[in-house]
Amino acid sequence: MEKQTINIIIGGRNYKFQVAPENESKVRAAAKKIETKVTSYLQRYENKDMQDILSIVLLDTTLSLISFENKDEMGDVMRQLHDLDTKLEKYISSR
Repeated sequence: MEKQTINIIIGGRNYKFQVAPENESKVRAAAKKIETKVTSYLQRYENKDMQDILSIVLLDTTLSLISFENKDEMGDVMRQLHDLDTKLEKYISSR
């Protein structure tokens, strides 16, 4: 599979990435979200340098990811509890 080179700007710096064509839109969307957060935090924390801002964006993004993962894990637990409940109901009604 051939990759293509795309340019992404994050925190005012230009980065070149080699990506598969089917991933280009995802990479660009991720960069846009990062840049939006960078802009937001730059407005809130005018006295911080770009390294600080990028660290804050990384922390914020990682917290969101952890929250999403926890929700997904809870969904698995809920499905397992539902399956167990169904099995218990069948067992009790068969006696």
